[in-house]
Amino acid sequence: MKKALLTSLLFSLLSPLPSLCQRSPVSTGAAQHCGVERWPVKTLTDPAGETVASASPTLGTVAELVMVGAPSRKQLLAATSSRFAHEKIVYRVSVAVIGDKEEADSDFHIVLAAPGNHSTMLIAEIPSGSCTGPQRANFFNDLRAQFAKDFGKPAAGKLRRLAQPVAACVTGVGFFDFLHGQDGVAPNGFELHPVLSIVKGPCR
Repeated sequence: MKKALLTSLLFSLLSPLPSLCQRSPVSTGAAQHCGVERWPVKTLTDPAGETVASASPTLGTVAELVMVGAPSRKQLLAATSSRFAHEKIVYRVSVAVIGDKEEADSDFHIVLAAPGNHSTMLIAEIPSGSCTGPQRANFFNDLRAQFAKDFGKPAAGKLRRLAQPVAACVTGVGFFDFLHGQDGVAPNGFELHPVLSIVKGPCR
């Protein structure tokens, strides 16, 4: 009887130990983080966003877009949910995709170059569906999945340079970003943000 009681007592003392020995969950970095600066304009959730995105694309080139006159920093700070003239245009551009990464704000950051001059670059971005309005969530998530399938999945944080530039046709809304040393940033801060389509091969 005494032996059985002692065994039961030992069992009750030891039984919590397995749970104490279990590993605590490892952070995968998968927690969603969304941006702040001019975020409604970047994600089409500003008042004009959906109207702009539904417009017929205008053909452009990387060389032309990096020369567009940019607003001042003061003007950008004031335009939290309003658009400049070139941000009301959907552009379709033949490019060379030369690199990508996933930003801290969850965007797919894609570095594009002029097909004949890879030193002339601009940025295109695909936001995460969970950082946009519900009407665009599936659209952007599907676009990101297709980009990852066609070009490889961008890694978080560090720019991944493609082994060889890949010719592509990108359709996206014009956008002016603040200059802060981004990988592949145009001298005027002009971007295609958000991307509405990106397919392999030059625009036809």
